[in-house]
Amino acid sequence: MDATPLGVTVSLRAADARAVQDAFADADVLPLSKAALGATIIGGVATAGLAALAAKLGGPEMSWWSWAAFGWPGAVAFAWAGARRLETAATAWPADDPRGASRELSIDAEGLLTRGADFETRIRWSGVAEIRETPEHLLFVTPWKEVYCAPRRCFADAAAATAFAAKARALRDVAKSAAPTTSA
Repeated sequence: MDATPLGVTVSLRAADARAVQDAFADADVLPLSKAALGATIIGGVATAGLAALAAKLGGPEMSWWSWAAFGWPGAVAFAWAGARRLETAATAWPADDPRGASRELSIDAEGLLTRGADFETRIRWSGVAEIRETPEHLLFVTPWKEVYCAPRRCFADAAAATAFAAKARALRDVAKSAAPTTSA
Protein backbone atom coordinates (compact mmCIF):
# COMPACT_ATOMS: atom_id res chain seq x y z
CA MET A 1 0.00 0.00 0.00
CA ASP A 2 1.14 3.53 -0.79
CA ALA A 3 2.24 5.20 2.48
CA THR A 4 2.70 8.66 0.94
CA PRO A 5 1.18 11.28 3.25
CA LEU A 6 -2.09 12.73 2.02
CA GLY A 7 -3.37 16.09 3.26
CA VAL A 8 -6.14 18.63 2.96
CA THR A 9 -6.41 22.24 4.11
CA VAL A 10 -9.40 22.57 6.41
CA SER A 11 -11.33 25.70 7.36
CA LEU A 12 -14.10 25.05 9.85
CA ARG A 13 -17.35 26.99 10.25
CA ALA A 14 -19.89 27.09 13.07
CA ALA A 15 -22.17 24.92 10.92
CA ASP A 16 -19.44 22.24 10.87
CA ALA A 17 -19.31 22.18 14.67
CA ARG A 18 -23.09 21.88 14.79
CA ALA A 19 -23.05 19.03 12.24
CA VAL A 20 -20.46 17.15 14.31
CA GLN A 21 -22.66 17.56 17.38
CA ASP A 22 -25.67 16.30 15.43
CA ALA A 23 -23.72 13.34 14.01
CA PHE A 24 -23.05 12.12 17.54
CA ALA A 25 -26.43 12.93 19.07
CA ASP A 26 -28.24 9.91 20.44
CA ALA A 27 -31.07 9.20 22.85
CA ASP A 28 -28.78 9.36 25.89
CA VAL A 29 -27.40 12.81 25.11
CA LEU A 30 -29.30 16.06 25.56
CA PRO A 31 -27.71 18.71 23.33
CA LEU A 32 -26.88 21.99 25.04
CA SER A 33 -29.20 23.92 22.71
CA LYS A 34 -32.24 21.83 23.71
CA ALA A 35 -31.34 21.99 27.40
CA ALA A 36 -30.96 25.79 27.23
CA LEU A 37 -34.24 26.20 25.37
CA GLY A 38 -36.02 23.98 27.90
CA ALA A 39 -34.58 25.99 30.78
CA THR A 40 -35.67 29.22 29.09
CA ILE A 41 -39.24 27.97 28.69
CA ILE A 42 -39.37 26.69 32.26
CA GLY A 43 -38.04 30.04 33.48
CA GLY A 44 -40.70 31.91 31.52
CA VAL A 45 -43.50 29.68 32.81
CA ALA A 46 -42.19 30.06 36.38
CA THR A 47 -42.20 33.84 35.91
CA ALA A 48 -45.84 33.73 34.82
CA GLY A 49 -46.67 31.49 37.80
CA LEU A 50 -45.04 33.90 40.22
CA ALA A 51 -46.97 36.77 38.66
CA ALA A 52 -50.22 34.84 39.13
CA LEU A 53 -49.32 34.04 42.75
CA ALA A 54 -48.52 37.70 43.41
CA ALA A 55 -51.91 38.68 41.97
CA LYS A 56 -53.71 36.17 44.17
CA LEU A 57 -51.93 37.36 47.30
CA GLY A 58 -52.12 41.01 46.31
CA GLY A 59 -55.86 41.39 46.66
CA PRO A 60 -58.96 41.72 44.54
CA GLU A 61 -57.80 44.81 42.60
CA MET A 62 -55.94 42.61 40.12
CA SER A 63 -57.32 39.22 39.16
CA TRP A 64 -55.28 36.08 38.51
CA TRP A 65 -56.35 36.12 34.87
CA SER A 66 -55.04 39.61 34.26
CA TRP A 67 -51.64 38.64 35.62
CA ALA A 68 -51.64 35.44 33.57
CA ALA A 69 -52.55 37.49 30.49
CA PHE A 70 -49.39 39.55 31.04
CA GLY A 71 -47.25 36.66 32.27
CA TRP A 72 -47.75 34.21 29.38
CA PRO A 73 -46.73 36.64 26.64
CA GLY A 74 -43.68 37.44 28.73
CA ALA A 75 -42.87 33.74 29.05
CA VAL A 76 -43.22 33.24 25.29
CA ALA A 77 -41.07 36.31 24.56
CA PHE A 78 -38.47 35.08 27.04
CA ALA A 79 -38.35 31.65 25.32
CA TRP A 80 -38.24 33.18 21.84
CA ALA A 81 -35.37 35.51 22.79
CA GLY A 82 -33.42 32.59 24.25
CA ALA A 83 -33.97 30.47 21.14
CA ARG A 84 -32.85 33.32 18.85
CA ARG A 85 -29.71 33.86 20.93
CA LEU A 86 -28.85 30.13 20.68
CA GLU A 87 -29.57 30.06 16.94
CA THR A 88 -27.31 33.05 16.32
CA ALA A 89 -24.51 31.57 18.40
CA ALA A 90 -24.74 28.27 16.50
CA THR A 91 -24.68 29.77 13.01
CA ALA A 92 -21.84 32.31 13.13
CA TRP A 93 -18.37 32.64 14.58
CA PRO A 94 -16.58 35.99 14.80
CA ALA A 95 -14.00 36.49 12.04
CA ASP A 96 -11.09 36.28 14.51
CA ASP A 97 -12.34 33.10 16.22
CA PRO A 98 -9.45 30.57 16.26
CA ARG A 99 -11.85 27.65 15.75
CA GLY A 100 -12.31 28.81 12.16
CA ALA A 101 -8.62 29.25 11.41
CA SER A 102 -7.24 27.31 8.47
CA ARG A 103 -5.30 24.15 9.34
CA GLU A 104 -3.72 21.24 7.54
CA LEU A 105 -5.12 17.77 8.22
CA SER A 106 -2.95 14.95 6.90
CA ILE A 107 -2.75 11.19 7.18
CA ASP A 108 0.29 8.95 6.91
CA ALA A 109 1.44 5.53 8.12
CA GLU A 110 1.75 6.81 11.71
CA GLY A 111 -1.69 8.40 12.02
CA LEU A 112 -3.56 11.67 11.77
CA LEU A 113 -1.69 14.99 11.93
CA THR A 114 -3.31 18.39 12.37
CA ARG A 115 -1.19 21.53 11.99
CA GLY A 116 -2.21 25.11 12.48
CA ALA A 117 -0.42 28.42 12.91
CA ASP A 118 0.35 27.78 16.59
CA PHE A 119 -0.10 24.05 17.10
CA GLU A 120 0.62 20.55 15.87
CA THR A 121 -1.32 17.50 17.05
CA ARG A 122 -0.56 13.90 16.14
CA ILE A 123 -3.00 11.06 16.86
CA ARG A 124 -1.59 7.61 16.18
CA TRP A 125 -3.88 5.18 14.37
CA SER A 126 -4.31 3.23 17.62
CA GLY A 127 -5.94 6.41 18.96
CA VAL A 128 -8.49 6.65 16.13
CA ALA A 129 -11.50 4.59 17.18
CA GLU A 130 -13.72 5.45 14.22
CA ILE A 131 -13.61 7.10 10.82
CA ARG A 132 -17.14 8.26 10.14
CA GLU A 133 -18.42 9.64 6.85
CA THR A 134 -21.45 11.91 6.72
CA PRO A 135 -22.83 13.58 3.60
CA GLU A 136 -20.86 16.74 4.41
CA HIS A 137 -17.91 15.66 6.58
CA LEU A 138 -15.22 13.07 7.29
CA LEU A 139 -14.94 12.60 11.05
CA PHE A 140 -11.99 11.04 12.86
CA VAL A 141 -13.08 10.02 16.37
CA THR A 142 -10.80 9.09 19.25
CA PRO A 143 -11.78 6.70 22.06
CA TRP A 144 -12.04 9.74 24.36
CA LYS A 145 -14.64 11.27 21.96
CA GLU A 146 -12.43 13.98 20.50
CA VAL A 147 -13.46 14.59 16.88
CA TYR A 148 -11.26 15.81 14.03
CA CYS A 149 -13.42 17.12 11.22
CA ALA A 150 -12.63 17.42 7.51
CA PRO A 151 -15.51 19.09 5.64
CA ARG A 152 -16.01 17.58 2.19
CA ARG A 153 -16.12 21.09 0.69
CA CYS A 154 -12.38 21.39 1.47
CA PHE A 155 -11.49 18.60 -0.98
CA ALA A 156 -11.13 19.12 -4.72
CA ASP A 157 -14.22 16.98 -5.34
CA ALA A 158 -16.32 14.17 -3.86
CA ALA A 159 -13.97 11.51 -5.22
CA ALA A 160 -11.00 13.11 -3.42
CA ALA A 161 -12.89 13.06 -0.10
CA THR A 162 -13.87 9.43 -0.59
CA ALA A 163 -10.27 8.50 -1.50
CA PHE A 164 -8.98 10.31 1.61
CA ALA A 165 -11.39 8.34 3.84
CA ALA A 166 -10.54 5.03 2.13
CA LYS A 167 -6.80 5.63 2.51
CA ALA A 168 -7.26 6.62 6.16
CA ARG A 169 -9.14 3.39 6.84
CA ALA A 170 -6.52 1.32 5.04
CA LEU A 171 -3.65 2.97 6.93
CA ARG A 172 -5.48 2.53 10.24
CA ASP A 173 -6.18 -1.14 9.51
CA VAL A 174 -2.54 -1.82 8.60
CA ALA A 175 -1.30 -0.02 11.74
CA LYS A 176 -3.75 -1.82 14.02
CA SER A 177 -2.95 -5.24 12.53
CA ALA A 178 0.78 -4.61 13.02
CA ALA A 179 0.33 -3.44 16.62
CA PRO A 180 1.61 -5.91 19.22
CA THR A 181 -1.10 -7.70 21.16
CA THR A 182 -0.89 -8.29 24.87
CA SER A 183 -2.44 -11.19 26.70
CA ALA A 184 -3.63 -10.91 30.26
